[in-house]
Amino acid sequence: MPTTVHRWCIWHIMKKIPSKLNGYKAHADVEQQMSHVVWNSHSKDSFDRNWNDFLVNFGLADNKWLSDLYEDRHIWVPIYLDHHFWAGMRSTQRSESMHSFFNKYITRNSSLIQFVKQYDNCLGSREQAERESDAADFHTVIPCATKSPIETQFQDAYTQAKFRKVQAQFRGKANCITRLKNSALGYSVYEVGEQVSSSILDKFAVTYDSVAAEINLFDAASAAHSSSSQYQGQVINYQFRVPAAGDNSLGV
Repeated sequence: MPTTVHRWCIWHIMKKIPSKLNGYKAHADVEQQMSHVVWNSHSKDSFDRNWNDFLVNFGLADNKWLSDLYEDRHIWVPIYLDHHFWAGMRSTQRSESMHSFFNKYITRNSSLIQFVKQYDNCLGSREQAERESDAADFHTVIPCATKSPIETQFQDAYTQAKFRKVQAQFRGKANCITRLKNSALGYSVYEVGEQVSSSILDKFAVTYDSVAAEINLFDAASAAHSSSSQYQGQVINYQFRVPAAGDNSLGV
């Protein structure tokens, strides 16, 4: 259909790094840094800068495969695709996709009769798993990882599967360091550093408007250049608690 939006699978792209860059001994480091650039660039401008730095650091500026990937970045890099609705699908979900699910029951050599029978078994298995998940949601409770009242609200409102993802965000708050830069007329600006790994510290500028009760995230470098790099809507580890008046901790 003419309005259909297609995207490439990041899982497949990352899997090709060893074969595409087999002349580089540090292809494991290349993969790690490339993944960091792809997933932790919170604006198009910051992705362009981070990608260029990545190529320069590893001496890959003349690599045709990476150059072609950059030219087609609008169909595989998350920041270029986040304005589309994807119904919860991710380009890295191959291992948990319906493709993988059906592979448990049928193969390319299955006959048509086997396909029909196994298809019914497949749907029955999925329905049973959903019933068991519903029963667990009704009869068991995952303990909160913190004493935050907001986490308690999520615990009460979310399914167990979704609540586990929220808990991961709460635990991630321990990796964030915040500092109030300035505050005036109900508008505060924080500098947030998130320790992604032992050697990588991502920095962001976070603005809080107490009148509109709105929190906005900027890539720190982008925020210094242009307000057009604003990136909204992502659940961030340090955004779970709206700071009270005079509270400089931003929930950390």
